[in-house]
Amino acid sequence: MGCKSEGEVLLVAITSKLEDGNIKAAVRILWEGGQPAVPREQNLKLLQEKHPRDPCPEALPDPASVVTWQVTAGEVMEAIRSFPAGSAGGPDGFRPGHLWDLVGPNGMAQPLVDALMKFVNLVLCGEFPPQVRSILFGGNMIALSKKSGGLRPIAVGYV
Repeated sequence: MGCKSEGEVLLVAITSKLEDGNIKAAVRILWEGGQPAVPREQNLKLLQEKHPRDPCPEALPDPASVVTWQVTAGEVMEAIRSFPAGSAGGPDGFRPGHLWDLVGPNGMAQPLVDALMKFVNLVLCGEFPPQVRSILFGGNMIALSKKSGGLRPIAVGYV
């Protein structure tokens, strides 16, 4: 199997967005023509300059010393509904559309919505193992080459 031409890569990207129902993203790809950047040391350095590592990733305040914001089930449903159609999945492939299908258009799966609310509130309180922070707050990074030069970093985290 040979390398795909630039046109074939563009066609695959646009078709994928259209199949997901994300017409806005398909038009943006057509308009901007961003292609995945070539993996090389120079591009890695550009991305690291734009997104440096946190020097103190474990430096969170003591949860007992702060009043944390808490969400309601309604706010969880509002957040689920806010994802555009065809939004990409995270590192695990789980897409916002999957979550929408699970909770239903009116939050019919109330036990799931309540469980999500409790999970989000635990995260907001900082009450989860430190070992999962880099996973939970991380994501996959993709770099697109801009027509004008430089890179456009796109980070895709977990839903």
